[in-house]
Amino acid sequence: MNLYSKTLLIILLLLSQLDAFSQALSGLEGRVLDENKHPIPFITIFIIAERDSSTLSATRTDESGIFRFSMPTERYRIKASALGYKNHVSRSFVQGSFDTLPDIILLKEETKLREVVITQRRNPVEIKGGNLVFNVDASPVSTGNSAFDLLQKIPGVSVDQSDNIVFKGSSAVNIMIDGKLSQISAQQLSNMLKGMGASAISRVELINSPGSQFDAAGSSGSINIITKKTNKKGYAADISAGTGAGQYFLHRESIAGNIRNDRFNIFGSLGYDNRHYLALKRGNQLKGSGRDEVLYLREIEDETQTHYYSYKAGIDLYLPRKTELGFFYTGYTDDWSRNAGGATQVLANQNNLQSVVQNNNILKEPYYNNGFNLNFKKGLDTLGKTLSLNADYISFRNNSDGFIGNSWANVDGNEIGPYQQLNFHQPSFVDIRSLKADFDLPSHTIDFKAGLKYAKVNIDNEFKYDSLVNNHFVPASSLSDHFVYGEQISAVYFSGKRSWKTTTIEAGIRMEHTLTDANSISSSIRTRRDYTNLFPSFSLEQKLNGSHSVSLSLSRRINRPLYNNLNPVRYFYDKYYYYQGNPLLQPERAWVSTIIYTLHQKYIVSLTYNRANNFISQSAVVNPDAVLITSNINFGKRERLDLQLSSPINYTRFWSSSNTVSLNYTHYPLQQLGGIKSAEKFAIDVISNHSLTLPKKVSGEVNFHYTSPTLNGVYIYRQFFSVDAGLKKTFAKRKIDVRASLSDIFRTIRYSGYSITNTANSWYNNLPDSRRLNVSLIYHLGGKLARGKTQRLEEQERL
Repeated sequence: MNLYSKTLLIILLLLSQLDAFSQALSGLEGRVLDENKHPIPFITIFIIAERDSSTLSATRTDESGIFRFSMPTERYRIKASALGYKNHVSRSFVQGSFDTLPDIILLKEETKLREVVITQRRNPVEIKGGNLVFNVDASPVSTGNSAFDLLQKIPGVSVDQSDNIVFKGSSAVNIMIDGKLSQISAQQLSNMLKGMGASAISRVELINSPGSQFDAAGSSGSINIITKKTNKKGYAADISAGTGAGQYFLHRESIAGNIRNDRFNIFGSLGYDNRHYLALKRGNQLKGSGRDEVLYLREIEDETQTHYYSYKAGIDLYLPRKTELGFFYTGYTDDWSRNAGGATQVLANQNNLQSVVQNNNILKEPYYNNGFNLNFKKGLDTLGKTLSLNADYISFRNNSDGFIGNSWANVDGNEIGPYQQLNFHQPSFVDIRSLKADFDLPSHTIDFKAGLKYAKVNIDNEFKYDSLVNNHFVPASSLSDHFVYGEQISAVYFSGKRSWKTTTIEAGIRMEHTLTDANSISSSIRTRRDYTNLFPSFSLEQKLNGSHSVSLSLSRRINRPLYNNLNPVRYFYDKYYYYQGNPLLQPERAWVSTIIYTLHQKYIVSLTYNRANNFISQSAVVNPDAVLITSNINFGKRERLDLQLSSPINYTRFWSSSNTVSLNYTHYPLQQLGGIKSAEKFAIDVISNHSLTLPKKVSGEVNFHYTSPTLNGVYIYRQFFSVDAGLKKTFAKRKIDVRASLSDIFRTIRYSGYSITNTANSWYNNLPDSRRLNVSLIYHLGGKLARGKTQRLEEQERL
């Protein structure tokens, strides 16, 4: 019996026992309607004891006006209260005497009130479920920016020299979209985020210690990007267009819409993003010492362009008996290209020019991604017990074609040796299949959750190099490689949550069994792994009084190597610099604990301790031919402590700010020539966001960001400082939204660093195309937009 069959059998066995369990925990439900028999959603329902008229509990109606609750057998009354309606108190009844209450009809309040418009700005930083939440929806500064740009404005988030996302000093982070994980490579993830508009994002959650219902991957935590959506009925459409200018003009157009009623929600979107960047990249490596010292100094203009097409369509069906069935398709085509060129100067004793190498790196790399999801949700009783099923298939294709060319000349401009060129062709095929079942089983005292997941990944990547020899291209078999990878992960989890008046405790356990087979056919290197791990999690939330609260969380995590990091093929940047995968990488495992103190839901202090074994990060070596070789290796044990403070300040009625200061300490062993060195570093990250209410109902924003030098792998990232500003104005009763922003006003952002290992004496200094003026316009039709569901998988995160 294969794993698919085993998973289905377990689901069926659980379902066979679930009905009896449901009957034992039956609850009560009711419905609230207005005078015209229309449901009234999201109003408060109070459960009142008949014996002393005390309020025992409260709940809210859902979008269909339905409420549910469960209480011990006793006599109760129901009170319904809503703004604009008269309060309603039901006759007394005994819990358990019937399953469904008669409909509650609310009558409109006769008193007429003048129209009052209340504008309330959400706190830019909040605590929800023990996680830090950054509300970015209304930020004018995000105008014209991509999701990639937006993430770099979040405390603790940065990028390395290859544009990989780094969170709290580690690339072992999961990027989720609406709670679903992706599985593309770090570089492809960066390209996807660069094509995703920040205007589609509502908020960003930083999850330090995810619970057992989440995949265990991501030892430094998870970043959850929440897109804009709503459940209101009707139709809606957003039509948006924007343009910007940095070194080149950029533009983005999109349309998204949905139609929703009681029976279905049909949704879809189309988007196109044209982004054209020019970055100046400098770097060097030093070979030898003393009189034998030679410096290789490169300066490259890296021009990249992407034509990013995104598309999505789906339908959710709301069937009788609390049943939902949905299907959606998501896809994108990223037509990405690079045209990089420049010189590498070879200098003796660092200042005596010996020769110059002219480099060219031409690459065309289109990506094609198609994802299909079938989902099912069934309400099992009136207490809120549900079964959710998800089946996913994701197909990813890309074809890389290009060449690396160089010519070598002396100080007089005379060529030294023949022109060299490597052509490469890299077709890559990825297929991901996933089956997942989640059970939500609330009872009178404890909310239980349980689930199963099975995922299978197949990758076929054939990297072919052809070398120019005597004016003819011949196969370079020593550089080429055919890499085939297979992975199967089976998981099961259980968790329980209990709430008292001021205390909530949740504990869970997740077990994952992993089978991997990494086969480098050309290199005759094959690595198979078979392991099972347990991932416990625990959280505690305690309200100390009306204004103080404390939360504590602890979980065990794993960081499996990215798929392309296991492929031993070489990825050349130029003649003297390449990256090579490491097929011997071991998974990284970590314990993550966080404590958060909150005052008035505004002033937040958090402390996170992360201890990881087999920490994965980037190493660097300069070989005898003066070539800089970077790779990912296991560093041993890493310890990191993060202290974060967030505080809003109201200066005047029209000026307020949200301020976040993050302090951290990182320590791990660093393998050196001749022994092990202890690498450690204190760092600070400061973000101050200032909101202004200007005349004519214009809102403004100015954002300041400073990051001190930080430690990652064998590199120290240098400090940088940036300032962004933006304006926002709405017209036509909020139907038209116009925004303008200027990012990195003083062009002070630098992605630069230097190595701290004696295996490679090197540094880099990249000047990105970050100063841009952006203008956007959004025209909104109908009600609030419901963009539909989004499903992303953990396995996509590691392509």
